[in-house]
Amino acid sequence: MRILILASVALLALSSCSQCGRRKPEKKSDKHYSNSKQTEIHHVAKDDSAELARFIPPTANHYPLQYHPEPRKYQAPIETPEPRKAGRFIAQPEDSLALYPGFGQMILPAEPAETFTSINSYFIIDFDNDIFTGKDYYFTNGAQLSLIRPSFGNNLIARLLPSAGKGAMNHYGISIRQNMYTSTNPEQTEIDVNDRPFAGILLAELFKISTLHSRELCLTNRVQVGFIGETSLAAFIQRLAHHLFPVGWQFQIHDDLLVNLESSIEKQVISERNLRLSFSATGRLGTYLTTAGAGIHFKAGRIPLSFSPFATINSKTVEYEGNRHKLLWWVFGEAGETYTFYNASLQGGLFNRNSPLVIERQRLTRIVIQAATGLALAYGATALQLKFVYLTPEFSPGKPHSWGSVNLLFNL
Repeated sequence: MRILILASVALLALSSCSQCGRRKPEKKSDKHYSNSKQTEIHHVAKDDSAELARFIPPTANHYPLQYHPEPRKYQAPIETPEPRKAGRFIAQPEDSLALYPGFGQMILPAEPAETFTSINSYFIIDFDNDIFTGKDYYFTNGAQLSLIRPSFGNNLIARLLPSAGKGAMNHYGISIRQNMYTSTNPEQTEIDVNDRPFAGILLAELFKISTLHSRELCLTNRVQVGFIGETSLAAFIQRLAHHLFPVGWQFQIHDDLLVNLESSIEKQVISERNLRLSFSATGRLGTYLTTAGAGIHFKAGRIPLSFSPFATINSKTVEYEGNRHKLLWWVFGEAGETYTFYNASLQGGLFNRNSPLVIERQRLTRIVIQAATGLALAYGATALQLKFVYLTPEFSPGKPHSWGSVNLLFNL
């Protein structure tokens, strides 16, 4: 009997020990939300007795990461889309701001925008004077200040100006310009009916330069408003600049309102490493100038790689294509023919017909040829252009004329 009791106790003890064995820990999973997408991060135990492994926290961009003990690798399951391209550069939507490479590439929407606005800003100084050619008559002085910024496109007039086409890069700017015209003898005290009348022009301008890089096409449109006459302050400026004031300003064309539209298009036909050739057409309509013309443009040297209306481009913007040299230089030449329908600086204002001296319609030279040549330099954010301009007579019995031009550009 004792033997049976001992055997029963032993069986009960063995049965209890078999139920006390250690269980393996089960794998657990947590939920992690990133970029509005639900991703499971699995925590894998290194062995049966170890605690559940800690997961690596997400990055600054909130991309979920997975931890793999063997081997150690971090995987980002979310794929970053490729930037869309327009032409030869990453384009910027017109209703957004571009990002600088290095801080992140700008990603376009699935449906490409029609046009894009450049974030490059420029300040440009133009100065024209016939003192560079030893003359002091006809077009004797011109000065212009221009500012180009993306924000100038945020108005109704700028938006109404046409673009070069789908995928075009647009620059918007404003400028103010003053021109002075005198007779061949500024000191004369009497009117010479065979001479050019004194005239002063003052214009404010809103413009849009639209460049279609894929077709090497540039379209420029301008809206100009200003005055001709004493209100232009041309006589006042000349009084400050000359020791002897030209008394002929008392016979200048009288005050009148100027409103003008101008549109020009340029198409590049040859684009080699050190050589460019393009053709252009220009039309003007308004109370200042009504003309139509065409021209040819040539340049050779260390030319900027990108097809752009400006010699310098910020290297941190998407328009920049790189340059082989820090210092760029090129020589250029251009020639054009213009048919003149109306010129207020010769014929007087359209509304005020009481000027003491004007050129009659029949004495106006309809076809005028203008040619120019010069040198351009660009380094970093600055560019300089020096130009010599020749113009055939604008009226009968007028003379040919020439002057020099200096253009200084700063990329802001």
